[in-house]
Amino acid sequence: MASRKQELTTAEWVKVFGQAAAIGMLHVHLTGGEPLLRTDIVELVAAARANNLYSNLITSGVGLNEQKLSALVNAGLDHIQLSFQDSRAEGASAIAGVNALSKKIDAARLICETTLAFTVNVVVHRKNIDRLEELIAFAQELGPQRIEIANVQYYGWAMENRDLLLPSREQLEQSLETLKRVTSGAKAPHNDTVNAGLKACATQEQEISGSDEEITSAAKAGNDSRGIGTAEAVPYQSKDGDSTVEAVPCQSEGKITSGAKAPSNGVVNAGLKACATQEREISGSEKEMTSATRERRQDAAETAGETPALEETLAAAHIQFVTPDYYGKFPKPCMGGWGRRLMLIDPAGRAMPCHAAAVIPDIQFENVRERSLKSIWEESAAFQMFRGTEWLQEPCKSCPKQTQDFGGCRCQAFLLTGDASATDPVCSLSPQRSRVDDVLQIINAVKETPPPQTQFSYRTNPQ
Repeated sequence: MASRKQELTTAEWVKVFGQAAAIGMLHVHLTGGEPLLRTDIVELVAAARANNLYSNLITSGVGLNEQKLSALVNAGLDHIQLSFQDSRAEGASAIAGVNALSKKIDAARLICETTLAFTVNVVVHRKNIDRLEELIAFAQELGPQRIEIANVQYYGWAMENRDLLLPSREQLEQSLETLKRVTSGAKAPHNDTVNAGLKACATQEQEISGSDEEITSAAKAGNDSRGIGTAEAVPYQSKDGDSTVEAVPCQSEGKITSGAKAPSNGVVNAGLKACATQEREISGSEKEMTSATRERRQDAAETAGETPALEETLAAAHIQFVTPDYYGKFPKPCMGGWGRRLMLIDPAGRAMPCHAAAVIPDIQFENVRERSLKSIWEESAAFQMFRGTEWLQEPCKSCPKQTQDFGGCRCQAFLLTGDASATDPVCSLSPQRSRVDDVLQIINAVKETPPPQTQFSYRTNPQ
C-alpha cells in the first residue's frame, strides 16, 4: 500500500478522468477503502460528470450526511452502493472493527430520499450465511433497487482469514434453498433483531458525526474501520462487453477486505469503471444477460446446486447472489479477461488489469503520472501479459470455454499454485484442483469444532 503523501492529487485525478473519457470509457466507480475520506470527493464526481462518465460511489456510508450527499447529487453522482457486513451490530462490528451499523442505516434512508440509483451490498461468509433470510429482509427494508448478496472471495486479507470465512458445503446449499424460498414470493420475516437494527440501533451505538477527523478515526482499519470489509462484487461486476477502468485516488488506512478482490490500496479505490459497450446508465434492475454469461454462471454454480431457474428468479427479485469460487465447477473469467475490460488505478497512480494484480510478483505496472491511459492500455507489458488466449496452458488451451473464462483468475491461480499462468485451480479440469479440494475437505470437516484459525487477522495501517 502507498502512503497518503504518495496519492494522486485532485488535478491528477481529473486528468485521468479526462483520458478515460477520451479512450471511450463510460463509467467511473469511486470505491475503497472509503471514498468519503477523500476531501475532494465532490470535485471528483463533478469531474466525472464533466467528462460524461457515469459515476458510482461505493461506500460504507460512514460520514455520509445530508449535506455531503446533497453536494454529491448536485455534482452529478448517478449511483451509490452501500456496503453492509451484517444486519446485526455485533456481527458487523466483528468484521468492520467499529460500531457503524446505525450510521449505515441512516445513510440508506438519506439515499432513498434522492433520485440516485441505489444498490445494497451484503457480505456473507461462514459466520453469518446461516442468517441469509434475515440479511435479505434487512437489505430489502433499506429500500434499494438492487441487492447484492456477495460471498467472500479469497484474495488479499480475505485469504489470510479463509478458515474463518469460507462456508461449508452444507451452509452454501442451505443458502440456495433459502434464496429459492425468499424469492419465490414469500417475504422474509422481519424478526426483532432486524427491526431493532432498523429502528433503534442508533441509540445503542456511538454517533459518528461525519467530520473528516471523526471519519478517519472510524476508518482506521479500512472501509468500516479495521474491518475485514466489503465484498465489493461489482467493483468486480463488469458486465459482458464492458471495458473497465478503476482508479484509486486515496489511501485506505488498514482494511482487511474480506470480499474485495484484493487488499484495497486506497481510501478511494476510485474505480474508473469504463465500459466499452456504450452502457451509459446503471438501472435498478440487472442488464439482460447474454447466453454466454448465463452458461458461465450456470457452470460456476453447478456444483453448489444453483440452477438457471434460480438465476432467473433472483434477477426478477433484483437480487444478485455471488457464490464462493471454491465451490464452482468452472472458474469465473478474470475480470472478463485480463486486460479486456478493466483498468484499476491505485492511489499512487499505478495502472493494473485487476484489483489483486499487485499480488503477482515481477510485474511492472506503469504509472499514470508517466504514461497516458491509452498508452498503458494498448502497449504496457502488464496488460499484454495474460490478454487474449495465446498464453493459455493446457487444459485451457484446447478447452471450448477458453473465450468465456480465459483460464479463470490469474491472481487466484498464483495464490493457490504459485504460478500466475496456471489454470485457475477452482476449475474442475485443472490438474491442480486438489489444492482447492484439500481446503474444502478441511472446511467441511469442521462442524462444531473451531477451525485452526480462531481470530481474525487485520491489516495494519500504512506509514
